Amino acid sequence: MRKVRIVFEKDKGFMAWLICWLTKGDVNHCAFVYESTDWGVPWVAEAAVKGVRTVPERGRKWQHVFEVLYPIADDVRAEQKLIGESYDFAGFFLFGWILLVWRLLKVKLRRPHRNTSGQFCSEFVARVLVRHGFELDPQWTDPKDLEDVLRANPDKFKELVDANE
Repeated sequence: MRKVRIVFEKDKGFMAWLICWLTKGDVNHCAFVYESTDWGVPWVAEAAVKGVRTVPERGRKWQHVFEVLYPIADDVRAEQKLIGESYDFAGFFLFGWILLVWRLLKVKLRRPHRNTSGQFCSEFVARVLVRHGFELDPQWTDPKDLEDVLRANPDKFKELVDANE
């Protein structure tokens, strides 16, 4: 079984702080890390500001790392069809406003805008987990929601103590 990890990081800057504040979490980004048989180094599959992409893991510092304990590599690979698609900026800002309303008024709204090609980082990860029976709404899932799901399923995900091993 090919090793796959779901990783979380906290970037610096205003947008990272805002995401953490709105979601009441300590991370603002999530992705998959998988071993590459072609290149021999771990690669990151993520939806980031530059779009959906795969890049070498080199130099990344993760806040939290969860090893996936069941076969998921083929489903991560299946999402490669999204590589090159844009980041959903319009949806991101609308999502932020919806979270702000929820945070201040405790009113949860559905995301009315749905970009079929753009992705958020947590939406990208949630799409794979939904294929494995997890009840997530990818368009409404944030990094903290994903962390909560992973921690609630220790038979499927093992949190690594040293996040940067």
